Amino acid sequence: KAGEALRHNLTLVQNHVHRSYAPLARYMRRIAAFFALPGGMNSYTTPPGSVGFAYHFDPSDAFVLQVQGSKLWDLCQRKLPDPLKFSNLTYNQFHPDHPDVQKCESVELHEGDAIYLPVGLVHRAASSN
Repeated sequence: KAGEALRHNLTLVQNHVHRSYAPLARYMRRIAAFFALPGGMNSYTTPPGSVGFAYHFDPSDAFVLQVQGSKLWDLCQRKLPDPLKFSNLTYNQFHPDHPDVQKCESVELHEGDAIYLPVGLVHRAASSN
């Protein structure tokens, strides 16, 4: 089923991958101890030339590590989210014509690159290869 989803240009999301692979679990524990914060590790596999998710912002900080291939990231305006509004499933999503996504900076991540996305940073990523 995963192969079929990728052939249809869908992004595969694997939440909490550190829970099923001991080396990632050890790494996640070290990261959490270093920052003195809880954390989780998710994996996103996006087919070449596809956008993973439309413009949006996340309710928490994120460190992105490009493990394989490359992705072009559009980094836009930062919003200070209202945590009470996340019950609305479209609260953190933006249409491509929205003013907050008209002044984005593009950054391409290649295998081994990392980037920090602070809470509220409007962004989207497209797989280059």
